[in-house]
Amino acid sequence: IRRQRQMCIRESIMPVSGEVVEVNDILSENPRLINQDPMQNWIIAVEISDPSQLTELMDREAYDAFCASESH
Repeated sequence: IRRQRQMCIRESIMPVSGEVVEVNDILSENPRLINQDPMQNWIIAVEISDPSQLTELMDREAYDAFCASESH
């Protein structure tokens, strides 16, 4: 995913393809907010170009099981 901002391009590795359509600028002023409530203090909003990629992502239950396993 690429976003042009302030005359530079930053690349991010994401599990889906798409375009960054919004950035939470509040985090640049206070990055600690992401640790206080990561679900409320989002980083970016992405317009997904291929919604079928979402079926390959883990839900919270699968992610918790993955984190608890020794196989990662």
